[in-house]
Amino acid sequence: MISKNVLAAICLTALLAAQATAFGGGEKSPEEIRVENQKKAAKKYNNGLKHMAKARKQAAKSDSLFAFNYRATQDAKARKEYKKAIKDFDKSIERHPEMFEAYSDRGYCLRKLGQLKLSLESYDRALELQPDYAPAIEYRGEAYLALDRPVKAKRALAALQKLIAGDSTANVIYLAYSDTLRLAIEKYELEKFLKNDSLK
Repeated sequence: MISKNVLAAICLTALLAAQATAFGGGEKSPEEIRVENQKKAAKKYNNGLKHMAKARKQAAKSDSLFAFNYRATQDAKARKEYKKAIKDFDKSIERHPEMFEAYSDRGYCLRKLGQLKLSLESYDRALELQPDYAPAIEYRGEAYLALDRPVKAKRALAALQKLIAGDSTANVIYLAYSDTLRLAIEKYELEKFLKNDSLK
């Protein structure tokens, strides 16, 4: 009679032999496929960032107060680059569905194209994957401003400020996102005030 330990050893040997046969003949293991997909996702993501940077540079030429402008761009060249960036971010997400940065930047590009509902969905997914991701929090706050939801934008600002207060090593980048959203909210409130004042 074969003991349980010997039987387990035989089964383990058979399993290892089967894996060696399956992946030894030029086929890749699941781990190798995962790593390869992550590399391809990163490459597409970086391509998307290049298109996004071109779009921002182009939009800065025509959009007033560019850094704090939460509205969609009207610049045709910038819009074209944002669309290219979205395609790259989509391909990145296909390869690596957990890439929260790609969802966040995809949301930014969608917002700049005026597709606010899709933009919010993208930010929400980024924050499901990484709840303290400052860019997605800030970008989503600006999307709320574009939708005339200042209360939600202020909640996003409070969330950023809470992150900074809770992290003694909060760096300049986190502070920059908080400041950008704060200034966007101030711009929004000034525009509302001027509009209401002109109606009197």
